[in-house]
Amino acid sequence: MVEMVSLPIVLVVTVAALYGLTMKLADLFDEHGLSWFSGDAVSFGLLWGVFGSLLVTVNPIVANALLAQMLGYVIRRRLDYWNHAVAAVLIVITFLTTGQPFVPSAFWFFLVGLTGLGLVRDFYGDQKKPGWLYQLNEPAWYYLLVPLAYWLSTEHWVALAVFVPYRLAYSAVKYGLYWRGSYTNL
Repeated sequence: MVEMVSLPIVLVVTVAALYGLTMKLADLFDEHGLSWFSGDAVSFGLLWGVFGSLLVTVNPIVANALLAQMLGYVIRRRLDYWNHAVAAVLIVITFLTTGQPFVPSAFWFFLVGLTGLGLVRDFYGDQKKPGWLYQLNEPAWYYLLVPLAYWLSTEHWVALAVFVPYRLAYSAVKYGLYWRGSYTNL
């Protein structure tokens, strides 16, 4: 239990939260009209990529999970703005240049899980007739369920320690602004 509150874990959790925060802010600056300063969309896209790149260096399972997440975004056509592409390219380049091994079992687990469930969410969201399945999936619980399933099936918990704070920070930005009435379609 002591190792779960060690400085390295605290740093990983912090970087993961910053990854989620900058990811959603980059999205808001490009797609939803939020503006803080000139160049904010690109700046936050770069930060998203930097924090993602730092996470790639944590361990091979996290590296493969993030690589799968980026490929899943390509498949789902979610890298639809320049700042999104910058972040994804930084993450992929970091994976390729840091010597992280390709772990097929982890990569495919995360690619199939995140992309498959993400496509279900996209399908129901694009229908503009959200039903109960969309409402259940809209908060993107699969970003927590897939790493949880991976941990339960392999006992590798570090991806869960990354995806939980990432998704909590992402959702805090998304729903915090929504609840404040700042945005209606995040």
